[in-house]
This record gives sequence, structure tokens and C-alpha cells, in this order.
Amino acid sequence: MSAPTPRSQRSTAFASSDSIGRSSDSSPLDAAWGACQRWWQWARSEEARDAARALVADVAEGGLRVIGSIRLPTREGLVEFFTHQILVNVAGWMAGLVTAHVVTRLFEVRGFRNLWGLAGSGDRTLVSADDYRLIMTITGFTVGLLTMLFVRHVLMRWIAETRNVRAERTGGGRSEQPDRPASPGAPATTLDDLEADHD
Repeated sequence: MSAPTPRSQRSTAFASSDSIGRSSDSSPLDAAWGACQRWWQWARSEEARDAARALVADVAEGGLRVIGSIRLPTREGLVEFFTHQILVNVAGWMAGLVTAHVVTRLFEVRGFRNLWGLAGSGDRTLVSADDYRLIMTITGFTVGLLTMLFVRHVLMRWIAETRNVRAERTGGGRSEQPDRPASPGAPATTLDDLEADHD
């Protein structure tokens, strides 16, 4: 039969077990607090101040380079810019009108107006409000994408070629072509190159 454990030893063992439990429970908080303290000490150090000064200097130098590279537009550049903006805005407005017309012509939301599908709605399909919004979003995205592609790859090139034709008729030669990707397999030659080779 083992000898009874003294009261002092039992109290010491209970205290050590309580401290272990408390340390295991608060270890994540202690780690987070220690990390915050280390970050605060680093933020107040001279190394952090040097890093902040270097960052501010780099940002300022980058801004000065951007400002120095800005060139004032010419009159032709301003006219071309505003013409392009007007065309893009008109194309976007027309895309919105087409989207609204197509969706409202083919679909209708179930509601009090059509007695939630009991009354006739003509040739339009009755859908829920969520489906109507989804159809409107998909249709608007599709029509907007097609309009943007048409404006960029057809309309703007059409305008550039019209300017070239007018310049050739007035004897001023071909105007500068806008940057555009060449079609696969097509030779990278222009009308001027062909005329120079012929001569």
C-alpha cells in the first residue's frame, strides 16, 4: 500500500496542471500578441523608416516620369479622340436600346399585370423576376460585346480608309494607318510599298 501524498505536493501538482491548461488555452493569443509586438518594434525601428523613405522616393520618381512623358495633344488628335468617344457612346446607347427591345419583346415577368401567368401575354414568354434579370444581363453583355467588336474592327477601320481615300483624291497621299493586327498569312505590305516595288 503506497504512502499518502503530502498536501504540499498535491497542491503543487494541481497548480502545475492548471498552469499547463492555461498555457495551452492561451497559446494562440500569446503567439498573436507576440507577433504584434515584434511587428510594432520593427515598425518603430530605423530599418522600417528607411524602407518607408525608399518607397516614397520611388513613388514620387515614378509620378515625375509619368508627368514628364505626357505630351499635349494636337488639334487632329483632339478631333479624333472626341470622334472616337462619340462613336463609342452612341454605340453603347444603341446596344442598350437593342437589348431592352429584344428582352421586352420576347419575355415578360410574372406579376399582377398578367395575373401571374393566368392572363394571356401574347407571344411573350412568362418568366420569373430573377430569370428576367439574368436574361437581361446575358443579352446586354452579348449585344455590348458584338457592338464593341463592330466599332473597333469594322467602323474605325472604315473611317480610317475613308480618310485615306479623301487624302488620295486631294493629292495629299495616304494618311497614317492606325495600329492594327495583320491577318494571319497576309504580307505586311501597304499600297505605298507595292507602288515603290513597281517603280
